Amino acid sequence: MKKPNILLTSLVVIIASFNIISIKAVENMYQPETIPTRYEIIKHVASYLRISGTTGRCDSEVIGKNGVNRITIHQKLQRYSGGEWTTVQLWRETTTSTSLSFSNTKGSLSSGTYRNHTVAYVYKNNDREVQREDSVEYTIR
Repeated sequence: MKKPNILLTSLVVIIASFNIISIKAVENMYQPETIPTRYEIIKHVASYLRISGTTGRCDSEVIGKNGVNRITIHQKLQRYSGGEWTTVQLWRETTTSTSLSFSNTKGSLSSGTYRNHTVAYVYKNNDREVQREDSVEYTIR
């Protein structure tokens, strides 16, 4: 009877164990994970712009999660000019509630491309989060 080759048997065992480890690593890589929430105290921020003729209406909405005790919105009507966004009008509003909706209008806008740039500052005790949202862009010709 022929004796098993120890070197060959060891090599087969090593190769087999690498395949098992590789398969296990691939399985772990595709298992669904819990993706951490981007914001801990902000639930929702939205920024809208509507233009009728030469009048722009900016709407901003912020919703905080439970425990939020202050929200401040900086709403900026901006115009694209010279390769950058410049602020045409700035409005601010603050509440001690967990949500805030804020609307403003600006008339006599000149031709150009506009957006509503909303910056939300949301506070929960000593914690603060800031989120920026831009509306769709509108062009006045």
